[in-house]
Amino acid sequence: MLSSYVFLLFIFLMLCNTISLAQWKKIFQAVPANRHVEAVYFKDFTPFPLDGFVSVDESSSGTMSELWRTLDGGLTWNKLSIDPTSATSCFTFNNSMEGWFSGYGGNNPGIYRTTDGGANWNFITNSFWVTGIHYTKSTGLLIASCINFNPAYYYSNDGVNFLKGPTLTGFSGGVSITFSDDLHGILSAACCQPSPIGYTTDGGLTWNLTPSNYYEYFQPIGIKGSSFFFAISEGPELLRNPNLGKVMRSDDGGISWRFLYSYPLNSSNYPIVTGAIQYG
Repeated sequence: MLSSYVFLLFIFLMLCNTISLAQWKKIFQAVPANRHVEAVYFKDFTPFPLDGFVSVDESSSGTMSELWRTLDGGLTWNKLSIDPTSATSCFTFNNSMEGWFSGYGGNNPGIYRTTDGGANWNFITNSFWVTGIHYTKSTGLLIASCINFNPAYYYSNDGVNFLKGPTLTGFSGGVSITFSDDLHGILSAACCQPSPIGYTTDGGLTWNLTPSNYYEYFQPIGIKGSSFFFAISEGPELLRNPNLGKVMRSDDGGISWRFLYSYPLNSSNYPIVTGAIQYG
């Protein structure tokens, strides 16, 4: 028994020492002062995050968007030859080689596809303004949310050609889409007033709406293998009350939501927090 306590104490001290040594350092300067990081994504096909991407949005002076890639967990980064003309908002991969990213804004919004793990990307469609994209293995559907449109999403069975989803009554365009597993997902609206939240329990084949008293949930996350979702309620609400932002949580797959936390914001730059990322 004593040896067990000693072992646990040893583990505790090792953890404390590891935490005390944790620190951040700048690796490289990828973003000038007038630009910002639009999306961060790491493939989850390895025990630890190694293969990932960072996108930089276009500048007001006309400089193209940029796409950077790392193969060593972020220690080193290389700029890819592709310069998408729209801001990269979301990545999704079917396997370690085939993946997609969505782009909105700019001169040529749409969807890009890779079949070599992300070294090269091909533009496949610009028929709608894509803000989010997700591949569900259970149904084989590639689902893309599109802003300022109804239907609020398009879907593809082959990863190349897209069809309109059904109209969702009372839904004003989709700003983000995410899943917690292959069956449970949510689709959040882009709107200037409280809007319904779309949720699915069959991998995106059908969608239902539930009332919401909050504004758009930009880039929410679903905790893998569960029915839990977390989201940031941001958008026009913060223009009227610049000192208030809300972290929301759903325990039932997006059907109902509860308030967790309010955080202060700078009124001159209100969307400081717009999303979250998880790995593993």
